[in-house]
Amino acid sequence: MGFWRNEERGARAVEEWNRRLLADEATGRRRADQVFDESPTGRARAAYDDGLEIFQFSIPLDEVTTMPVARAASGELHLAADISDVLDAVVREGWDLHSFSTVFAPRRVTPAGDAENRATDVSGDLVATYVFLREESSHAPLEVPGRGE
Repeated sequence: MGFWRNEERGARAVEEWNRRLLADEATGRRRADQVFDESPTGRARAAYDDGLEIFQFSIPLDEVTTMPVARAASGELHLAADISDVLDAVVREGWDLHSFSTVFAPRRVTPAGDAENRATDVSGDLVATYVFLREESSHAPLEVPGRGE
């Protein structure tokens, strides 16, 4: 009798493990979808779908390689290697780069030196702002196959 009970417990444990695995996968996919939707590419897609004529985004240039530029059917995100990847992804979503600007945004200003040498250490981000105009002929979102497809 003990053998069958252990086998049933083992089967229940495997079923529970599978349920957790599927739930974790669904949570991961929802999180990946949210990250993509909040990225410049995801926002550009939503703006195009909403029929907007102008799209603008700003990004600290040291954060570029954390930006997703495409999403595979499997939910896997593909990150930018540099700003060109981000701009190309936005253009593929149906936008034409109109103008851009950069600004240094200070985060911290710290006095340095002594009373005679009044130096200041400044740290911050180089932030770029890009303005795009709707361009129907360039609308060809990047399709990335998932693994095993």
